[in-house]
Amino acid sequence: MNNIIEINRLTKYYNNTLALDNLNLIVNENEIYGLIGPDGAGKTTTIRSICGMIKNYSGDIKVFGYNIKSYSENIKYSIGYLSQKFSLYGDLSVDENINFFAQIHNAVNYKALKVELLKKMNLLKFKDRLANNLSGGMKQKLSLICSVIYKPRLLLLDEPTTGVDPVSRREFWDSLYELKNIGITILVSTPYMDEAEKCDKLSLINNGKELVTGNFSEIVKNFEFRLISIFSNELKKVKKILSDKFEVQLFGEKLDILSSNIDIDIKDIEKMLLYHKVSYELKIDVPSLENIFLYLIKFSS
Repeated sequence: MNNIIEINRLTKYYNNTLALDNLNLIVNENEIYGLIGPDGAGKTTTIRSICGMIKNYSGDIKVFGYNIKSYSENIKYSIGYLSQKFSLYGDLSVDENINFFAQIHNAVNYKALKVELLKKMNLLKFKDRLANNLSGGMKQKLSLICSVIYKPRLLLLDEPTTGVDPVSRREFWDSLYELKNIGITILVSTPYMDEAEKCDKLSLINNGKELVTGNFSEIVKNFEFRLISIFSNELKKVKKILSDKFEVQLFGEKLDILSSNIDIDIKDIEKMLLYHKVSYELKIDVPSLENIFLYLIKFSS
């Protein structure tokens, strides 16, 4: 399997602020690779560095085997880039926007691909609609088409679904699978854990540093803790009782505790809640990706 992106010890400062801290990354051909982290984790800086938009960093970045500092001209037309604020031309139609982006990238014989992508993304019947009159999700799908109409080998997406409704987010990811099926390698950044689980491989990062890398099942399987979930009508009280002894994570109608010794921890939890006369239910499970990420963020800083 060919490496499309190879990043070695990428380090970037903004003045005295460390944005990327010896980041290493390998993206293989024809996979969807997720760069996962909260705001300020370094996701955008990483993607902009790969694009060649940021140059004053230390470390090495290779794309298609070329060092981007020396050979940016060799690779720039093989990369598609979609930022959070991708600029469509609102007074142009869907069809006209696609044609414009194809032409400025010197694409030829792209019309069959245009029709194929419009069909796959359910936009064909809207091809004459002005971009300004599209919904948020439709605008993102149009932006995606404009980013790949010139047939790049690599697509870089910087939090493309931020602010998009859940249905449109799901449709957008269906579109990414379609692009993967036609041979495009995708690196996508996102703060959403449900999107992280859709990736073939992912890296969790925080403060510019890699916390863990692998596919979803590998990360969960190799995590050293089990999960104790507590359900109660008095969760705030439960949280207050248990917080002195345990690191607790509150998720809606349940409270999660990561445990390296299930039997001992359950006995302590039951004893503490019984003493305070709290009604509850316990469930033992494997941690979610969000459980793992919150733990790693807290204890790796």
